[in-house]
Amino acid sequence: MNIVDREITKEELQAIYDDFKKIEIQDGLSQDESKRYNVVAEENGAVVGFASGLTQYEWFHLTDLWVHENHRRQGLGAKILKMLEDKIKPAGMRHVYTWTTGFINPKFYESQGYKAFTVFENYCGREGYHKVGYRKDFVELVIKPAKAEDLPRLLDLYTHLHNNPYPTITTEIENIWTRIINDPNHHILLGYIDEKLVTSCVVVIIENLTRGQRPYALIENVITHPDYRNRGHASLILDAAKDIAVKNNCYKIMLMTSAKQDSTLNFYRRAGYNSEDKTGFIQWL
Repeated sequence: MNIVDREITKEELQAIYDDFKKIEIQDGLSQDESKRYNVVAEENGAVVGFASGLTQYEWFHLTDLWVHENHRRQGLGAKILKMLEDKIKPAGMRHVYTWTTGFINPKFYESQGYKAFTVFENYCGREGYHKVGYRKDFVELVIKPAKAEDLPRLLDLYTHLHNNPYPTITTEIENIWTRIINDPNHHILLGYIDEKLVTSCVVVIIENLTRGQRPYALIENVITHPDYRNRGHASLILDAAKDIAVKNNCYKIMLMTSAKQDSTLNFYRRAGYNSEDKTGFIQWL
């Protein structure tokens, strides 16, 4: 046997790849062909945004995500990424992964629910310029209305809301809970992943004598368990709250947050809320 430094021929390389495939077959892996999925954004006949990737069993490799410089930081990247994700889910994709570099791109992927699985720090020798591998798991969030037996798990989730302590469940608390559950205008939505409560919000429908006697909705106590944040669950629970408001013919939804971080404020803006139309005041009692 000789170990030498030389170029390998195409035929030799193909034989190696064929042997890799033979091993996969022996391991029982499917030999389904990889398929490419694309989403294109156009303006006046020109491409201004593009997302693309390849299927690999239940994994999707996001190979390309691009937005023209004139349309960056306007939400277009998030829209075409979401459209591509919605397109690949029915094809059986349960996970997506991608690689990105730069100062800004990593923050974008994190805002879309992606988690870093590896980081090459100071890539290309530039301080703070990292190459990051990101992944996102498509695990279905099941949203249900709260029932009487859900009180303990909801109170446990609320311990992650403003460091709220877990209270002793007294008769007074049980009576409050009973009134809430029996109030047809008071909705508490619970989001589950594999039977674990991970997110929740409250939406209250308030009767009204103005605006054509249409009611309005108030959203409160939006919370996601810290271990499940940045995965899109809060967006889904807010969408479900909006559906309740629409079904009740509400003319608006009001929401307040004590958060000051841009990431949280931008999250609510992406969900369709704005902080420009009205000025909010609060008086603590």
